[in-house]
Amino acid sequence: MNRLVLTIIILLSLVLSSSFVPADYEITDFKLQSGGENVTHVLYKHAQVVNVFLDFTTNESFTFLHVDLTPMNIDPNYFSEYHDKTFSCFEKENSSKEGFTDYACNVLSIAFNPQSTELNLNLSFHNTDSIYKTNYQKTFLLDETNPELKSFETEYCQGDNCFIPAAKPTKIFIELTDNTATFNQENIFYKIGDGRGYSFNKYI
Repeated sequence: MNRLVLTIIILLSLVLSSSFVPADYEITDFKLQSGGENVTHVLYKHAQVVNVFLDFTTNESFTFLHVDLTPMNIDPNYFSEYHDKTFSCFEKENSSKEGFTDYACNVLSIAFNPQSTELNLNLSFHNTDSIYKTNYQKTFLLDETNPELKSFETEYCQGDNCFIPAAKPTKIFIELTDNTATFNQENIFYKIGDGRGYSFNKYI
């Protein structure tokens, strides 16, 4: 009798364990972008304004996503704002595998200034019943190059000589090249004599 009861309990446990599917949140893509380009390099003590994109798939219901972005900036003034940052997420039309739902998430205008090339983030996926926490790591390369000036011209040039008319607005054209480009190419400051300004238009 005891042996029969034990056998039934074991069989019942096997049936329950085989029918149980653990919650699964798989990150399928993570990237930072600045000026529409993927960020692959970091330059210490040189902040870049980036947009963060994160895609994931899950077999669970999903409500919202929190990510601790404090490792993205060493400045303590950002800690409160970047701790448990809420991402905007939407469901994709097509799923990558049966029984799962794919989501695309983002958060915009993050000041990216890490203390190392290793970015380690804590993520919290929330649904109606529970919170699933996980960790994500991404490695960047160190930018050891400086931008090179290819040309600096005004709209008033004669051959290689350019001029800035007195008391008259003048367009200035600056062309830079940098393979790693860890600077925001839409905000480039320049100085001419005692004057200072910045370029805000980017042409490719």
